[in-house]
Amino acid sequence: MMKRCAIKSITREREYDLTKGTPKSEILYMSVNPNGEAEVLKIYFRPRPRLKKVIVDLDFSTVAIKGRQSQGNLFSRYGIHKISLKERGTSTLGGQNIWYDEDVRRLNTDGRGVLLGEFKGDDKIVVWTTKNLYYITDFNVGQHFPDETVRIDRYVPGRVYSVCYFDGEQGYYYMKRFQLEASEKMQSFLDEGAQVRFVAMTDRSGAKLVVTYQGAQASRPADEIDVDSFVGVKSHRAKGKRITTYDVATLTFVAPEQPEPDPDTTEGSDSATDDEADQMDAAAVETEESAADGSVDTVITDDPEQLNLF
Repeated sequence: MMKRCAIKSITREREYDLTKGTPKSEILYMSVNPNGEAEVLKIYFRPRPRLKKVIVDLDFSTVAIKGRQSQGNLFSRYGIHKISLKERGTSTLGGQNIWYDEDVRRLNTDGRGVLLGEFKGDDKIVVWTTKNLYYITDFNVGQHFPDETVRIDRYVPGRVYSVCYFDGEQGYYYMKRFQLEASEKMQSFLDEGAQVRFVAMTDRSGAKLVVTYQGAQASRPADEIDVDSFVGVKSHRAKGKRITTYDVATLTFVAPEQPEPDPDTTEGSDSATDDEADQMDAAAVETEESAADGSVDTVITDDPEQLNLF
């Protein structure tokens, strides 16, 4: 027999039968999957006459999730010699909202912490640390993140990240743009050997970088750099491109401006009050879209206390 069941609650000091409860019943294989993962098992039968297939696969994703008292489905009448795990499956549940609790550095589905979005199947998250490292992992709520974890976001394949940093050996600020490698190993996006200092990061397409100056260039007007055209997308191991040779005061990423609606395609308003209401609604929609996108838009000035925040 085989079955998948959800155990939502138990009574203390009370025993529950997961089998039918008949004599000589025993559990040959069991796994606990908080996110409804369905693995694939390799079943080895005991050889017997007229048994054509001694080894078969059992895909739990084809088995429906029922109650704890359910009898289950008949898998085979032949004796089983051995069971081994062939493939770890992904979640078979529908999309569920995932939050990150910074206090305990764990994921949860109870609404504690920062909402990361709705996850399902083989969706991934990207974990950033204060040591200028990142790695990709699943959204299993049972995992614990390193103490150096500073931010967790949804992993979007192909998303381009723009990073500004200060190279202490060269004495200049650099910008680099890269895509993440889908690896569960720690990846360094800044040179570990050099005296580098992280400054700012964004993943917004069309963003601008505003550079202000100090010292002898304090009277120089701020420069606005188009991030997408300033440097090409390369590996996260690339050094990037020098931003300027002047004495920099601050580096700030600015989100792209939203295009104004075409007056020819929009309906006129009868009063100024209606116009103000429409503008407020449009601003609310933009705010909701930015929050749902789960994008990184970190703005950090060249201040030691702020730099420690990642």
